Amino acid sequence: MSVAGVLPVGVAPAHAVAAPVDVAALRGVAGGRLVDTRSGGSTVDGQHAGGGALVAGVVRRFDVLGRAGAIAAGGAVTLNATVVKPGAAGSLRLWPCNQPQPATVVEYFSAGSAVAAQAVVDLGGGQLCAATSVNSHLVIDLVDQFEAASTFTASQKRLINTSTGFGGTRLRGGTLHALRLKVKGEHFFSVTAFGAARAGFLSVSSCASEFPPTSSSVNFGISSRVTNMVYARADDLCAWASTGVDIIVDDFGGFASTEDSASGGRLLGGHRVQLPNAGGTDYTDRLALTPGVPLEVPVSGPAGGPWIDVVAWNLTAVRSAAVGHMVAWPCDQPKPSTSTMNLAVGLTRAHLAFIPVGAAGKVCVESTVATTLIIDGVGGFNSGTTALRAVHADCYAWQPVDTSFTWAGNFGFALDGGQRPYAVALSVPALPAAAAVTTDVHYGPDDITGPSLTWVSISVPPGTPKVATAFTFSITDAAANTLTFSGMFTPGTISLPLTC
Repeated sequence: MSVAGVLPVGVAPAHAVAAPVDVAALRGVAGGRLVDTRSGGSTVDGQHAGGGALVAGVVRRFDVLGRAGAIAAGGAVTLNATVVKPGAAGSLRLWPCNQPQPATVVEYFSAGSAVAAQAVVDLGGGQLCAATSVNSHLVIDLVDQFEAASTFTASQKRLINTSTGFGGTRLRGGTLHALRLKVKGEHFFSVTAFGAARAGFLSVSSCASEFPPTSSSVNFGISSRVTNMVYARADDLCAWASTGVDIIVDDFGGFASTEDSASGGRLLGGHRVQLPNAGGTDYTDRLALTPGVPLEVPVSGPAGGPWIDVVAWNLTAVRSAAVGHMVAWPCDQPKPSTSTMNLAVGLTRAHLAFIPVGAAGKVCVESTVATTLIIDGVGGFNSGTTALRAVHADCYAWQPVDTSFTWAGNFGFALDGGQRPYAVALSVPALPAAAAVTTDVHYGPDDITGPSLTWVSISVPPGTPKVATAFTFSITDAAANTLTFSGMFTPGTISLPLTC
């Protein structure tokens, strides 16, 4: 099941869990600030620091290649763009300078606001073009870059504007609307809600999700225009609004295949990420953050290893006590000086963010002001940097149900990292010719979430002597990383611990 935005779920797991993906989708670059037009602004290398506000309707060019880890041999870049204190309401567009200015909008903003928006843009000739509809300062941070080998293709096109009747009609409050989009596969959509007569929220998610939802993709006020990025499967997408509202949906590109083995990305099914309380002994689906105190959120498998390298999380800050910002980063690294999302007094804001997980398997979230945090896991990506390893020191074994053979034994173990597909090999020198051997790689209980599991089942014909037999088992991933396991079994039992 594919899901977009912040989505309702039933019973949430104790941790946000995702299985390894096959090909590297993201490069895992260092990232950093590329643009800060404010006086005294700073960037990773001093380029595009200061320079003054963008003038309404005037295109500004910014260099990207060779900065903060972006390379010409890579693919599209993921950016966090913030329009800072504009004098009036307006919009921001970002696009590769070797292409015409698109009709698509990265974000709509209100006068005096500072709101961050996620963007996915092709590098083109290496320069990024930006234009605002009103005079405003602009801050842009490079988050990551897609691998050239990934099947992700960036594109910018408008799919829906209900205020003009293009692609659909205005959403009625409390009614589920199927979105008919002329694209296929998993895509990034910029979704804007506007023209509401009362404050409310919009949820964009799989049509199989629970409705009415308990959480939001976009939170909006009276007559405001609010934008957020959504990562979703285009052919299974519905929208639900708490009150009547118009929407704009812009496509920013997607994967050529919805299969994980081809895309390098994984939709998680909209699981609410459980947040540890202050004592770390219990979990909750929302938590009041203490200003300046980082919250460590596990993104791990059963033994603590991260399943994915970058999470796509929809962060929601509920009714912040003051103007401020929130930052999310891998806990094993220093806190960055850049912000992930901006907060406003009394408002609820949702923001899709790409966040590296790091070797510790935890993401830290910190706010400069008091606010309540909700996190929904939207997707995950492999940067190709995580080595293949088992995360169960002893592996484990279980009883068979097939009575046609005398059981010899079976075993399995969870995996961390590596790249699909996995190849398995079993060597049992003393195995009878009539024995049945089965090997399998399973990607979690519903093939969307949960640990990646490899298991082996060995059965022998009735009457086989119960002689202890040594075996070795190996698994090799697509990057030629190999794990080898060894053990002993006799018909009816298997020794533990295995050597993992």
